[in-house]
Amino acid sequence: MGEAWGFALAIEVSNLRADMLRCHGYRPDSFDPPLKKGEMRPIYRVELKQAGKWQQHSIRWCGTGMDELEFAPKTSATFGVWVPAGPWEAVRIGLPSANCR
Repeated sequence: MGEAWGFALAIEVSNLRADMLRCHGYRPDSFDPPLKKGEMRPIYRVELKQAGKWQQHSIRWCGTGMDELEFAPKTSATFGVWVPAGPWEAVRIGLPSANCR
């Protein structure tokens, strides 16, 4: 697949609500070994700002192991994101509102 230059980012997400938050992502048991407590693999969105404009960076998601996940109240979890190197000024990572409810 070749090599690509980029940056690995660690993202921390917190559910400050008093109720369960549900998101689409990959079940912890979809990985070998399974994800550790405090880790998650949600479906996320990457946007890169170039020349003052935000542009979505395309990500291809595999459906294997994907499910609706429950994110417990008053907890935090981390996940990793890779973004390509390039002439961008800023990056933002988001959990799409249609993804979490």
